[in-house]
Amino acid sequence: MSKIIATDCDGVLLQWEPAFDEWMKLNGFEKKASDHYQMNMNYWMTEGEMDVLIKVFNESAWMKYLKPVNAKMGDTKKITVDIFNTIKNYPYEESK
Repeated sequence: MSKIIATDCDGVLLQWEPAFDEWMKLNGFEKKASDHYQMNMNYWMTEGEMDVLIKVFNESAWMKYLKPVNAKMGDTKKITVDIFNTIKNYPYEESK
């Protein structure tokens, strides 16, 4: 049985936010702040509006061109090994 591991790597391995900011600018949206975790607060719009824009961006060809975070390759390898070891040691019961 194959196992699939889905990971959220934007901001950890890939520079998602700078690409999103560039995409937003090209689409006529001005970033008003940079000090909030919630993207809608940085662009002064509702959560619902931002959710739609993030979904459109995440499903676009822009995702193919995200740049890697400036980290040493050894750091990335260590993260991968740590994740693998955590999953390997996790109690697993096969579905019947």
